[in-house]
Order: sequence, then structure tokens, then C-alpha cells
Amino acid sequence: EEMLQNGATMLPPAKHLFKDSHVVQEQIKRKQAKQDFEKQQLQDLAVKHSQRRQKILVVANRLPTKPSKDSEGNWIFTRCSGGLVSCLAGIKNNFDMVWLGWPGIEIAPEDEDFLTAQAMNQNCYPVFLSNHLINEYYNGFSNNVLWPLFHYIMPPFDKGVNECSTSQFEAYKEANAIFTAAILKVYEDDDYVWIHDYHLMMVPKMLRDAKPDCNIGWFCHTPFPSAEIYRTLPWRQEIIESLLHANLLGFHVYDYLRHFLSSCVQLTSLEISAHSVNATSIGGCCVNCATVPIGISPRDFLDALETEEVKASIERLRTQYGGRRVILGIDRLDYMKGIPHKLTAFGHFLDKHPDWASRCVLVQLAVPSRRE
Repeated sequence: EEMLQNGATMLPPAKHLFKDSHVVQEQIKRKQAKQDFEKQQLQDLAVKHSQRRQKILVVANRLPTKPSKDSEGNWIFTRCSGGLVSCLAGIKNNFDMVWLGWPGIEIAPEDEDFLTAQAMNQNCYPVFLSNHLINEYYNGFSNNVLWPLFHYIMPPFDKGVNECSTSQFEAYKEANAIFTAAILKVYEDDDYVWIHDYHLMMVPKMLRDAKPDCNIGWFCHTPFPSAEIYRTLPWRQEIIESLLHANLLGFHVYDYLRHFLSSCVQLTSLEISAHSVNATSIGGCCVNCATVPIGISPRDFLDALETEEVKASIERLRTQYGGRRVILGIDRLDYMKGIPHKLTAFGHFLDKHPDWASRCVLVQLAVPSRRE
């Protein structure tokens, strides 16, 4: 029997091995012990799942509801607009779900405990942030640095990296740490933590450091830019290595996934395949990368069609537009959505085809974006 320099046993050639030799028996015992351990883990999980359904912690920048005070000074919650709320509605059928996020306003410290209790009645857990931190982390780094860059708008050459953007990144990390602390307050072993979007890209590493066995997923709701664009971000290394502490990274389309993997190739020396990254050497995971376009629960919308309120609205719209062809646009009121371009294109269409002016109508719904 030979020994390697690190003390491990090197097996002799196979033709010299016999089942009753101590080397073979030792290997059999180790393999059996591993199988017994994995079997026990599965049994423990089965017991847990029989006692409670697995819980998903949905972690997003905003809660699905916004608190405010009524005329009598009582806290009330109103549903926020946004596609993520509709998309995740169907998950409640299969999992217990807790949604963590910023409530949308600064809350006085004396109201935090009461508001948290009220939010938990709706399976929500508020993450309290000051107005200053929101301005630096959300309006600053998230929406003034990451959002334009992820949509291929480069920072001006005369500004670049300055004290302002550096302080905004520090606020970004601070806010992500506060989100991580909030997760740990409601997290139980074997929960799934599903982190959403570019606002919280530092959370996977922070959470992995605190809970090494945590099930972590992150979904990118925006494009992920090409490696050439992403590499212009001064904090590119720190952010991408944090994402590599998640078990699963989700992207809308394969192009975005490919851009992410290309960024990993250029910025790290990790082992990378077509749909995964082995980041164990930096304390991360064997990360699976998947194309999982977001969707909705169709049944909710089909059921709504059968309600009297919706039927009345349909008849009212038919009367209002008098049989004309209706072109409907629904967009966030954001400079990335191209609403002025759409209106210009519709104007050109009518100029070129004036006979359609009385036969069609464009209805544009624009939901205000990132308002207080």
C-alpha cells in the first residue's frame, strides 16, 4: 500500500486487489457510510416535509403590497402594480411562501414591530430601509448604474467611476446585508430562497456565508449584457462571484445566459460548461444556469373573464371604440421601454395609410415606474 504526499491512500493496480483485502474493505465501508448518510438525510427531509410544506422565501426589492395610514391613522395595505406579483400568484398552491421586500416608504422605528406583525398576516416580511439608503442603493447604484448598463447604455466618459458611484456601491452592499439579515430571521432549514433581480446581487454570497447548506436561486428580470459591456463595471468581479454562490441562476432567454457564462470565462479561472459553473474553489457552488422565461397563471385571468364586472367592462369598451381595431400597449413608464418610438411609429403608419385613421385606435397604458 502506497501513500500520497497528502496522506491519502493510493490503491494498487486492480489486478492486485481482492475483495477480502483490507484496502478494498475500507473502500466498501466508506462508500456504504456515504450511502447511509445520504439515505438518512433523505429520510430526515421526508419527516420535515410531512410536518410542514417546504417554504419559499421570495426576496425582491419591493413587497407586493404598500402600507399607508388611513384618515383615522390605521395602517392599511394596498396591492402594488407589477408583473412579478401576478407571475408568482400560482406558487402558493404548492408551497408556503413568505415575500420579503422593502415596503416602499420609510417607517418610523416605533411602528416597525406592529407593521411587521401586520405584514406577516399576509405572508410578507418587511425590510426597513431609510430614505437616504434607498436614494443611494435603489435610485443610485441599482437604477442609475446597473439598470442602464444592463440595457447597453454606457456611463458618460466624463463621469465614469467617481466618489458618488463608489458611495452608491457601498450603500448597495449595505442594503443587501440588511436584506440578508431579514432572510435569516424567517429562514428555516430546507427552505428555498428565491432572490429576484439586479437590486440584490450581493445577497447570494452573504446568505451562503451564513447558511452554507441553503437552497439559493436568483432570477434576472432584465437582460444580462454581453461580457464586453459587463466588464466595464468597476465592481464586476465582486458581483459575479457573489452570484456564483447561488445554486441556480435563471435568465429569460439563452442569449442572456450565454452572456453571463462568457463573463465568467473572462473574469474567472473556474471550470465552466454550457449550462453550469463550478465555483467551489471560491467558496461558491456547482451553479446551474437555466433559461426559464417568466410567465403567469392563466387560470386567474380566464376566471376573471367570467365575472360580471369584467363582462360589463368589455361591453363598455366595445361601445366606446365602435368596432375599430384596437392596438393595446402596456408598458412601464420608463425610458427603456420605447414608448415615444411607438407613438412615432404609429404616427408614421397613419401618415402612410390615412384610411386607417378611422378604423383603428392605439390605447397605451403606462404604469409609473420607480415612484415613491
